Amino acid sequence: MTDASAFWQSYFEAIAEEWRRRQLIGNWPSIQRIKVDGFREGRCHQNAEQHAASVSGMVVHGYLFMHPWGWNEVQIFPHSIVRLPDGRLVDPTPHEVPPEALPFLEHKRLDVLFAQVTGNFSVFNVKTQPNANLG
Repeated sequence: MTDASAFWQSYFEAIAEEWRRRQLIGNWPSIQRIKVDGFREGRCHQNAEQHAASVSGMVVHGYLFMHPWGWNEVQIFPHSIVRLPDGRLVDPTPHEVPPEALPFLEHKRLDVLFAQVTGNFSVFNVKTQPNANLG
């Protein structure tokens, strides 16, 4: 394993550990899914940038998690949403999956690191225990 791949593996394992912890205590932010004409699935970073600019909001980078019952891994997707001036979080990107099925964890590290994540990964799989959905 190269130094770079070892770094990313440990980075995403730490994110998955935070997911596990939050699943146990049920501490997820409330995010309202909104419909914005012309926004498409798979373009969350562009959608968030455009919507934030139109509402004087702030782009919030983070990760969505998918872990259906019985899987032995969690899939981690880089994702961006918008924090409105009143503090509410909205997701302007259309999804087929209901929001409660895709918990969001805010990226609280350097934005340059998130840019590297989005430049290198569209999804990252981390091994976990089968049936460890916990939530």
